[in-house]
Amino acid sequence: MQVSTKSVEYPPMRGSGTVYQPNDEIKIKIHPSTCPLLDLQNSYLTYTLEFPNNPCYVVPDEVLGAELFENITIMDGNEQTVLTQSVDLHLLRGVMSKYGENSNNRRIRGVFGGRVNNMQKEFKIDGTLTNLNATAVQNNYIGGGFKNQYYKMPDSGKAVGEEIDQDNSKKVQCVYTFPLDGLLNGSKQEPLPVIALQGIVIRIKLISNANTCLRAIQLDSYDPTGQIVDKTIYGDYNDSGEQIFGSVGAINNNKTSYSVYGYYTQANPPVETAGNIPNATEINSIILRKPADGGNKMLIDSLNNCAFKVGSQIRTCIADATLADLKGGNFGLSAKITKVYIDANNRVVLSLDPSATVAERSTTALIPSDSPITVDLQGKKFNYQITDVNYVASVVQTDSQVYGGILKRFNSGNQIIKIRDYDDYRINVVKDSTISEQYIDADNTRAYALLNYNQKLGVQSVLLDNISPPNGAGTQGLEYSLNINGVQVPQLPINISRVYEKKVSVLHQIELEKALDQTNIPVKNLINPSDFIVIGRRFGVDSSTFNLAENPLRLRVQYSSNNQPMLSHNVIYSEKILKMENGQRVVIR
Repeated sequence: MQVSTKSVEYPPMRGSGTVYQPNDEIKIKIHPSTCPLLDLQNSYLTYTLEFPNNPCYVVPDEVLGAELFENITIMDGNEQTVLTQSVDLHLLRGVMSKYGENSNNRRIRGVFGGRVNNMQKEFKIDGTLTNLNATAVQNNYIGGGFKNQYYKMPDSGKAVGEEIDQDNSKKVQCVYTFPLDGLLNGSKQEPLPVIALQGIVIRIKLISNANTCLRAIQLDSYDPTGQIVDKTIYGDYNDSGEQIFGSVGAINNNKTSYSVYGYYTQANPPVETAGNIPNATEINSIILRKPADGGNKMLIDSLNNCAFKVGSQIRTCIADATLADLKGGNFGLSAKITKVYIDANNRVVLSLDPSATVAERSTTALIPSDSPITVDLQGKKFNYQITDVNYVASVVQTDSQVYGGILKRFNSGNQIIKIRDYDDYRINVVKDSTISEQYIDADNTRAYALLNYNQKLGVQSVLLDNISPPNGAGTQGLEYSLNINGVQVPQLPINISRVYEKKVSVLHQIELEKALDQTNIPVKNLINPSDFIVIGRRFGVDSSTFNLAENPLRLRVQYSSNNQPMLSHNVIYSEKILKMENGQRVVIR
C-alpha cells in the first residue's frame, strides 16, 4: 500500500480576496472528496494581517501575536454537529503564551505568528560595546523605535527631506496551527478522517473590539541614571487608559511626551517660527525639539522615534494647566496630521491637514515652547484587517479501500475519534465583593485539570494590557479553596496574596504547575506568575481523568480588595469521544 501527501488550499466560502475586520467571521469548508484524510502536523491556516489608518502605531498584544481570534468552532460537513468550540480564545492564548513558551518560541512566533514586542527601545543606527557600565549597557543595540514588520519606515529617518505622507502600514503573512483546538491541533500525530465527518467547517470569529487586542507601541527609555522610564511617549495615563500629563500645574520631566519647539505659519510659503505658539493662531505645522535643543522630555531627530503618524491627532498641555486641561482638550488643534517629515534644521515636523477648517488648525490658548505634546488617543477606536485567508491541508493519499474501511468502521460505531480540548464555564465576579463563590456546573466525565483566571470588563484601551487578568491596587486576591463533592481540596485554603504582590506563593505555583502538566500547554516558564495570574488544579495523576458530572465542583476565591467588575473563566481540560450513534455524529463529554 502506497501512502503519499499533497497540499490542497481551501479559501473561505466568501472568497480568498475577502477583507475581514473586527467582529467578522471567517468560514472555511474542507471537502471530503478532495481531502478524505488530513495530516494535521503539516496543515495550517495562512492569512495576512494589517493595521491601516489608525490614530497611532499599534501592534498586536504580544501574548496574542497575530491570533486575533475570539471564538473558533469546528463543525462537521453538514454543519449539524459542533465538534469543538473555543470561546474567548484570546484569553486562553494568554495562558499559553505566559506559561507554555520560552524565548525561542517567542522568536519563532515573531517570524511566523506576527508577534512584536509592545515595548521597544529608541531607534538607533549604530551601537557601541566600548563602555560596559550600567548605563551604557542599555545603549548597546541597533534598531528599535517604531520600525517593525507591520510598518514601512525610512532607513534612518534623519535625513533632511525624509517624509511619511501616507498611511505606512503593510501586510504581514501569518501562519496558525490551531494549538488549542482539540480536533485540528497541528501537534496531533494521527491523521483526521475527514471522510467520516462528511467534511469539516471551520468558523473563526474575530475579536470584536480591536482596542482589546492591540497595543500602542511604547518606547523603553532610560534616564541619566540608567533607570527605565515607564509609560513613555503618550503622556501619563491612569488605570482606565485616560491620558493625563502628571501633576496639576507641572510639566513632566520623565520623557512621557515630546516637546514643542515652535511652528510653521500658515503663510505661503510657511515660515518657521521658534518659541511660543500664540493664542488664536492658524498654523501649518508643529515643530518638535531635537536632542541638540535640550530639554527634559523626549527629544527626537528621527522619524523612527516619532509616535505621530499620518492620521494622528495632537494632544498638548500648557504650563498652568487645570485638572480638566490635563485630561482634556487639544487647544483647538484637532486637525489630523497628513505628513511627518524632517525639515532643513533636522527637526521632526508635524503637518496638519490643509483641507481642515481654520478652527481645526487654530490654537485656542497659548502653547508655550517646550510644552508637552503627544498623540491624542482619548476615545479613539482602532481597526485591523485580515485578508488572503487559506487553509492549507496536507492530504494523505492512499488506496480507496483504506478510505472505505475508515468510513465503514466509523459509521458502524466501531471507530471513535478522541478529542482533548477546553470548556469554559464563565461566572461574573461582582464589583466590591471580597468573596466569589463559584459553582462550576461542569458535566465533563473525563476531566484532567481546571484553570481559572479573571477577565477585566469595562474600558478597553490600547495603552493598557487588556488580556492579562487584573492585578493592581484595586484588585488583590487573598486565598482560594476548592470543594469537590463536599470535600475541600486541599484541606486548607491556598494563599495567593503574594502572587498579587508580584512575589511567589509556593503552594499556588505547585498546584498550577501540576494542572498545566495535565493539559496540552507545555510548562516552559513559571517566572513571575503575577504577570498572568492563574489558579490551577489537576484532577488526576499521570493522565488519569475525573468525572465532574458526578462530583459537583465549587471554587471559592477571597479578595482583600476588588474595585472592578470581572468575568471569571473556569476552563476545564477534558477528553471527549466523537462517534456515530443511531446514524448521528455525537460528541460524548
